[in-house]
This record gives sequence, C-alpha cells and structure tokens, in this order.
Amino acid sequence: MKKNIPGRFARTVMVWLLFLISAAGHTMGADTPHVDKTPAPQWVHRYEIVPATRIPLEEIQDGEYFLHVDRQIRVTTGDPVAYFYRFAVLIVNETGLERASQISITFNPDYQQLALHSLNIVRDGTAISRLDETSPQLLRREERMDSLIYDGRYTTNLIVQDVRVGDILEYAYTISGDNPIYDNIFSYQIRTSWSVPVKQFDFRLHWPRDRQLHEKRLNTTLNLHSDTEGDYLTYGLSQWDVNAVYRHSQTPSWYRTYGVIQLSETRQWSDVVQWALPLYAVAYESQPVIDRIAGSLVTPGMSNKQKVLAALNYIQKEIRYLGIEIGVNSHKPRAPEDTVEKRYGDCKDKSVAVVSLLKSMGISAHPVLVHTYDTRNIKDLHPTINAFNHVIVRVDVDGEHYWLDPTRVYQGADLDHMFQPDYGYALVIAPGENDLTPMPDNAHLAKTKVEETFDLSDGPGHPAYYTIISRYNGLDAEDRRSQIAEDGAQQIQNSYMDFYRKYYPKLEARMPMEINDRIDANELWTIEKYIVEDFWQADERASEWTASFYTNIIDSYLSKPSQRQRSEPFRLSHPVNVHQRIDVRLPEPWNISEFDASVKNTHFAFSAKVAYDPDATSFFMDYHYQSLAEAVLPEELDDYMKSVDNASEHLDYELYTPFEGVPAGVEDDEKPNWFAENADILLIVVLVVLGLYAIVEWLVDTKRPGFPEPGDFYPVSTGKYVILSIATMGIYSLYWFYRQWKYIKQRDDSPMLPFWRAFFLPFWFYSLFREMRADSEKRMGKSILPDGVWMVLLLIVYIATNLMDRLDGIFVFISTLNLLCLLPFLNYTQYINRTRQEFISFNSRFRPRHYLLSVFAGLILAYSLSTTLNWMPSGEVVKGAQLPEWNIKFMQRNGLVQNEKELLYFYSDAFWSYKDDGNGITDSKIFSYWRDEITGGLNVRTAEYKDISDIEVDYGAEEGDTTVITVQHRTESDFYLYAAAGSGMDRRIVQEIRNRMGIRQVQR
Repeated sequence: MKKNIPGRFARTVMVWLLFLISAAGHTMGADTPHVDKTPAPQWVHRYEIVPATRIPLEEIQDGEYFLHVDRQIRVTTGDPVAYFYRFAVLIVNETGLERASQISITFNPDYQQLALHSLNIVRDGTAISRLDETSPQLLRREERMDSLIYDGRYTTNLIVQDVRVGDILEYAYTISGDNPIYDNIFSYQIRTSWSVPVKQFDFRLHWPRDRQLHEKRLNTTLNLHSDTEGDYLTYGLSQWDVNAVYRHSQTPSWYRTYGVIQLSETRQWSDVVQWALPLYAVAYESQPVIDRIAGSLVTPGMSNKQKVLAALNYIQKEIRYLGIEIGVNSHKPRAPEDTVEKRYGDCKDKSVAVVSLLKSMGISAHPVLVHTYDTRNIKDLHPTINAFNHVIVRVDVDGEHYWLDPTRVYQGADLDHMFQPDYGYALVIAPGENDLTPMPDNAHLAKTKVEETFDLSDGPGHPAYYTIISRYNGLDAEDRRSQIAEDGAQQIQNSYMDFYRKYYPKLEARMPMEINDRIDANELWTIEKYIVEDFWQADERASEWTASFYTNIIDSYLSKPSQRQRSEPFRLSHPVNVHQRIDVRLPEPWNISEFDASVKNTHFAFSAKVAYDPDATSFFMDYHYQSLAEAVLPEELDDYMKSVDNASEHLDYELYTPFEGVPAGVEDDEKPNWFAENADILLIVVLVVLGLYAIVEWLVDTKRPGFPEPGDFYPVSTGKYVILSIATMGIYSLYWFYRQWKYIKQRDDSPMLPFWRAFFLPFWFYSLFREMRADSEKRMGKSILPDGVWMVLLLIVYIATNLMDRLDGIFVFISTLNLLCLLPFLNYTQYINRTRQEFISFNSRFRPRHYLLSVFAGLILAYSLSTTLNWMPSGEVVKGAQLPEWNIKFMQRNGLVQNEKELLYFYSDAFWSYKDDGNGITDSKIFSYWRDEITGGLNVRTAEYKDISDIEVDYGAEEGDTTVITVQHRTESDFYLYAAAGSGMDRRIVQEIRNRMGIRQVQR
C-alpha cells in the first residue's frame, strides 16, 4: 500500500535492521530463490515474429522497436495462475544496445516461480541462443524502500553478451503464482496502447468455462474474441502496427491516456467488500493492549470528537510509518496489538489500529480503500480487488462522517479543520456497503495569507525595511509544519532568502524567522524581517528611481501549459486559496494609479486592488487567488489562458520618482541628444568610410596570390555565405553567384560576361542549375542536386522574396531569406570539394572588412527590427496597443494616458527614443510632447475634445512627408500634432478626432 505522508528516508540503516528482524520469519531458513530454465509450456500458442518492413524511427524511444509483445495467461482449477511473456526487440541504435542487452524481470518468490524459456539473438535471420551461457543474477532491490515499503520482491538480471545494433533480441519466460491474499479471485488489465510503437501485440487467456469473467473497455474500442476448447474458453486479442501514444506534460495523474481492457472475476463492489471484510475483521476483535491504551487516552468529560482526536494523534505520533508488505501482508493488516507493540506499521496497519482504538472507546469507525492518484477513474472501473493503493478511516461522530488518514502527521488538534485529500471515491469496508462513496471536497480547509510591509520612509536611495507575516491554515499549516520538522527553521529561512534575492539581490535578515503554531486551531504563522539595501534602483538614463513590488506568490499559480496544442487536460494546483497583501509606507505624498479588478471562471477566481491613503501617506496592493478546479479540459484551454492573461495584467507594481536636483517641469529624461539629432549625417559618413575601406582592402586582396591548388567552382563555408549575405542585404549572394559563372567562363573558355549574369541573377538562376547538374552527372553518373521542379520553385521563391523588399514592416526581413534559395548550389560546391578542405577554408576566411560589415549590418538590422517591432520610433503612425510597455509607463507618469487600452493612435518621428517627442489621441483627449532643445525639459500639451474649437489639417503630399494638424484650443494657445503621410493613417487620425469632437460637442 502507498505511503501517504511527507518525509525523507533519512534513517536507512536503522530501518534495514528493523526490516531484517521483522522479516526473519519470511526469510531465515527459507530456500534461496532460484530461476528455472525450461521449454515453454505446451499450452502456450507460438506466434511467428514478422520482420519489420518499415521502422517508425520518429516514434522510437531509447533505441528499441518492439516487434512482438506476447502475453498469455492460463487459469485452471487447482493450479497456480501462469503468466507467459515473450518479447522481440529490434535494436535500432547504440542507446538501444545498452538498454536491451540487460533484461530485468521482477517476481515475488514468496508465492511466485520464475522460469526462463528462451533468450535468442536473431542476426541476419539466424537465431543464436544465449540462454545456457547466461546466468541469472538475483537481486533484492526493494525499489519502494525510499517510501518505507518493503515487499520482498526480487529482480532477475540477465546480461546478454555480444549484442549488436540491428540484432533482434527475443526472450520468453513464465511467472507462476498469484498472491494468496487474492483468494484465487482473478483480476487483470490488458494494455492496448503504449508510449512506444509496437509492431505486433498478442494476448491470450485460457479460462475455465464454469467461472464467470467480466470485461470492460477503457479508452479503446477493441474487443476480445473467444473460442471454446473443451472445458476452457480462450480469449484473444491481436494488434498490428500500434502507434505510440504520447502523454502531454502537466497532465493530471488521474487522466487515462492509454487504452485498457479490464478483466475481473468480481461482479460488483459489494464482492470486493466481502473479500476485504475478513482481512479487516481483526480491527473489531477484543485486544487487551488496545483497551488499555484507549483507557489511558480517555479522560472524564471528553467529547466524542476529542476521543477521536486522541486516538488519531496517538497512532500518528507514536506509530511510525513502515510497511513490511511481504506476501499476504501486501493487503492484510497486522493485528492492532502487534502494531502498537512494535510501534510501526503501514497505512492499513495504522488505520486498523485507529479503528480498534475507537471501537474500544465506543465510537464507530471503518477502514476505507482509496486510490491516491487514480482518483477520478475509480468510478469508471469495473469492480476489482486491486483497484486501490491506500487505506484510511471513516469515523461516525455525532451524526457526521469524518475521513481521517493515520499516516498523515502535523495535522493539528481540530477535527473540524483537519484536512483530508479528496481521493474522489472510496470503498468503505463495512457490512452492507455495496458501492463507492464520493469523498467530500475539503478545499476550503487549505488557506494561506501573506501580509508584506515595505517601509520606504527614508526615501529613494535608502534601504527598505521589509516585513512578511505568513499565516497558514488547514492543509497549508500541515505542510509547513512538516517542512519545518524536516529541514529546520534556519534552513527554511535560508531558502526563503534565496527566493527573495531573485527580486532583491541585497536582501539580508534583521532577525531569525519567528514561528508560531496554534495546534488547536490548525493554524501556523511565521514572521520574517529583512532589510533591502538596493530596493530603489537607479535608472541613470531616465534620471529616476524605480521601486518594484512583486506578487510572486499569486503569480506562481497563474500558470500556462508548456504544450498549448493538447488533447489532454492541463493540471492545476488544487486546492489553493492564497491572499497576498502588500502595504507600502511612502516618504511623501505620491501619485498612485488605483484600480480594482477581478477575473473569475470555472477554474479560478482572482482579484486585485490598489488603493492610496493620503492621510497615512501609504498605499496597499491586495491580491487573492483561489483555485476552483484541478484541471483544465482541452476545449476550455483558450478561455483559461485568456483569463490568465487578464489576471496577469494586474500583477506587480512599480513606483517612479525623479533624481533630486532635476529642474522643475523636467520629468525624467536626458538632455538633448546630439547623436540623435545628427544620426542621418553620421550614418552616411560611416557608410562612405566603410565602403571605401572595403573597396580598398578588396583591391589589395585581388593582387595577392590565390590558393595554389584551386578546386572546382567557388566553395565557401555556409557560415560565411549566410552572414555576409545578410550583412550586405544580399549583395554577397550576387558576388558568390558571379564567382560561379567566372569559374565556368574560365573552365569553358567562354566569352560570357559573369558580372551581368550575376546582376540579372533571376534570369540565369536556372542556367546555373543546368550547368551544375551536368557537372554532377559527368562526375558521378547522376545528379545529386534537387530536380528541376524544385529548382523552379526556388526560383519563384527567390523572385517573390526580392519583391517583398518593396513592402514595409517585417517583409523587409523576409526579403533577406532569398539567400537560402542558393543553398543547393552552395552545398554542391562544398560536396565536390570535400577532399580540398584547405581550398574551402581559404575562400571562407573572414577579412577585416567582413568583420566590420557584419558588425555594422548587425547594428542596422537590430535598429530596423526595433523600429519594426515598435521598440523604437518607426516614423509611422501606430496603434496604442502596439507600443512597448515602457513607453506606456512613460506616458502614464506624465499624465498623458491611464493605461495602454486608452491610447488609440500614436506617432513619433524621434530617431532614438520615444521620450524625445510624440503625440497621440485617446478616447477622451489629444496630447503632444517634445523636449526643449536648450533645457532638456519636457513640454506637454493636452486638450480634451470638448475644449477643441476646430482643427486645421495640412496633409503631406506623398509618402515620406509629414501631415500637420493644428489644434485650436478654446481657452489656450494652439498646438500641433504630426503624423506620417502616405499610409492613410494620418487621415484616420483626423477622422477619429473629428468624430470625437462631434460626440463631445453634442454631449455638452
């Protein structure tokens, strides 16, 4: 059974000694497990392994392709159940070689016998037996030891010698016997799909005709076929070319990805209850030791709830978790007396002990079977005895049901506020129970509230005093107690500080973390006090201080799936109920942007509020997140992510204030930028100087001797070709094209003119292809270039991408992709010169001009990309939603807009920064700002539409001109708006202004 408590396995040696002593009756004096080598049983049907005509390399994992998976079961009266397995695995690569050459088979010698039948390597159609020369190595690995569970299983390792890539490894074995605890009740699940591809899958079951067998399909439409063989029925299933089924990341554990056919001898859940009742009858037997303990726990005047807590706390705290689940003890609990005397037990042992104690106290309680991760699927299963992996207790107190888990610890002392995970459905082991019982949802018993205080009274440039009070209730309190008990308070505070330093690098503790625990209310709270030396960040360029506040607790729950296109649910953290409040004490009155927002859907509820208190010179940020579901279905994902985006818009917060000494009226910007004002001249000068240098260096290079033993055509490295083609906006591609024709001219002594063939590249593109194709056929007897159709398509793409440079925006960058159309030619020149690497290296050298061109072009491309993405002014009218966040914040700080949704259109003809000038329109007003050339101060003009008497427009005549809009204010002087002409956006701005002027005037 599953261990269901937090904890680490830190006492391995002591536990092993305890295990050896406790398991002595099972192991001491017993025969050492052995493995037989026998022919396959006669009842096994022999399937032929069909070679693969196609290997699905794109689906294969770990270098193995399963050609055949064969599973056969024989159930007879009086004999142990026999499970026959046969595998044929094609080793595809070196990874598969490592994995397949070591075979591991697990069995439990307490009630099972393992027999090996074959171990063959099939190489070039010939089977080579390795069975006789391979010695099985038996290991008692106890793979669940880290969970403090010991089940007595052994692993048989077979190390196969002389295995090679391309071999087929075929092996077969039979495991006979079932756990006697099942009382010969049969249950089995047939997998019909896997995470890897399978060429052939076969299943057969020999079943007595006089025993009823129930079947249920889950995630599959496949049916078993049946035949009669005397007193037996033979059920069978065969599949061919089974594709791999991939499970998405972040999928809930309960979601069933793979197909299953369930076989069970039990008909209904009441049959499972009847099977389990004798196992748990020991809980209700009279036990003097239990009665004595119960008597010591009960005091006069105790209520029934207090008695339940006393019994539960005793088992949780005094009986440590350890599962000796060997043989029938995998499902059969030990006697309560044995558990309390030895002071250890697993989930069923501890649950039975609690039931027994409560019985002695006169309180009704029953063991309950649950599954800890297959929670939602239990109700879809056919009733079966192995559908569960954990045991808890249901107690009936004063007419209420309480679900308790004796393996949990640090739960507090309040029965009504004690959290129990919702495992979906449970099977209560009590007479008269005949169906699953839905478990209650205790999500309301998980709650965290974090109150943060930033004392900024000393002002910008000084440290911030940071206090955090975290309050945990219910499940969250239990988790925190467990973490403190395991790691210690100091280690936890260190980990907290490491987390906070991601946001505030110079954070230091002012005092050790204070921990307060109210066990009776199941509430725990901690107090942390820090000093943050670098809380205020100086932005020298903007001449301002910035203070940042982070909703790092809430933010972690507003998550999105890493795989957006999915057919499976996306797992959410649940239950979660987190309240984060941030109080900020300011050094002086401040202009705070207040808001109150909320987002709610079927998956979570979110609220955010920012409010300012002028009397206290402080403001607060209040955030709340509560999960409402544990998963998002695929069809709900788009709406969920939109809700996450809406909520995320309100996360985090920043304050800004100018440096001291900035003249009044200057918000936060720099003095006039000489570079920006003279950028055009500088650019021309740099281009001329760079061009002259490149020409001179190239002329010098042409007079140097070439490579002493040149190869064929003009090969260069792909890196040089791509970098220089992009750096020169395609000119290098023309040069490279020219060099190919120059080689052909010299080779054929032709009167052609290579320069003009490069200049008119599209007209000679296909001709170069024919030249290289003929060269390839002459060298190798065939053409290794793409066929003519592909080359025609590449030519069309080349022409199309060249035409795109006439378009604006991102198409300018797409036009550079035409260099890729020449890659087939480039690859061919590299291939035929592959034995002349020195020649390719000589041609691929980077000269100083190449480095200068690359750096300069990189800067130009970065600038062009920045303007295209509106990170820098583009000289075009843009929509407000297209502006970067930092520019919106700049306008917010200057009172021009409230948020990015308010801004309709914006224009700036500044070269370097939006902070130099700009104008725009919102739904309520027009604004314009520009920097004073002498003082560097920011001049701002605004006008609401109701205050505008008229506008005059002087449209630009053609693209590149500027449209000037004169705004005539009713009470103040006129000012101007500017917009780029040619795109039509200037006329749209004018129309929007006139429309809004009309609306406002009517409203007046």
